[in-house]
Amino acid sequence: MYPFIRMMNVIRKARKKSPMGLFEKEVTQIRVYPWDLDIFNELNNGRALTLYDMGRFSLSARTGLDKILMREKLGLTVAGSFIRYRRRIQAFQKIDISAQCIGIDDKFFYMLQNMHRNGEAVGQVLIRAGLTRNGLMSPKLLIDLMDVDIKDVPKLPQWAQNIANADNERPWPPKDDENEK
Repeated sequence: MYPFIRMMNVIRKARKKSPMGLFEKEVTQIRVYPWDLDIFNELNNGRALTLYDMGRFSLSARTGLDKILMREKLGLTVAGSFIRYRRRIQAFQKIDISAQCIGIDDKFFYMLQNMHRNGEAVGQVLIRAGLTRNGLMSPKLLIDLMDVDIKDVPKLPQWAQNIANADNERPWPPKDDENEK
């Protein structure tokens, strides 16, 4: 089950912090609980993605993005995630999850999130998110709604652009015989 209570607590805490800009970095502290673990007694890879969600919810609350999305009846959906797991995370360890929008292209927002334990990097995910309302919309609409000057939007780092380009080359929809070619 999705951790709705944890999500609400993260949002509540974020709203008590000072507001910030869309392209600034937010850091959220999370404790890993036994129900976040897999059979190897470490953070489950699927749950790690859910904990990264918490960092994005915190960012959304501090930037006012959540209120704009609700007011405009827009959604922000994950269209891709490119993840690295580098260190084991076990029960009751505290982790810091950063979230930062690092740029846009013509279709998507790109959010970089890092997971640290005691100052050591343990994982990272690049999230590709699409603005939706009855289909995919230009991210520039949200930039305008948030009163951000398009000149202030950071250029997507080359490594992130390379990942996006590689993902764009991947066939979609997948074919059952794709590996036989």
